[in-house]
Amino acid sequence: MAPELAWLGRVMLDYSRAFVALRYGAGSTQAAEHARVKIVAGFERLEAELEGGDYLADGRFTVADLTAASLLYPVVLPPQAPAVIDQMPEPYERFRASVRDRPGYRWVQEIFRRHRHPAGAAPRESREQEVTHAGKPS
Repeated sequence: MAPELAWLGRVMLDYSRAFVALRYGAGSTQAAEHARVKIVAGFERLEAELEGGDYLADGRFTVADLTAASLLYPVVLPPQAPAVIDQMPEPYERFRASVRDRPGYRWVQEIFRRHRHPAGAAPRESREQEVTHAGKPS
């Protein structure tokens, strides 16, 4: 950015922070607690649906597993997942630590380990059969 426009970047950053705080309640203690409650409820539902099994439907990896793991990956942050932020804020890390021993947390880690392949990795021959929907190839 040209030096004479550097002020614009600072103004836009301040504007963006203010917009996100107002629109989404970011920075609000109440909003953060509401989010924590929803995330824990998500883990509870996942664990109930799994009933101790490895997969949510048909005894194999389906779009149900893909969806659940994708929704919870920002909390679990498995190494196979895309990393958007190098260092998460300390309160976020405290929350992650509080759910780390949950079966659902470990399930997300395992689903990513089994089914998420790093970018650029050679696809498996049966890749097109890996994700199914209601028992049918997608």
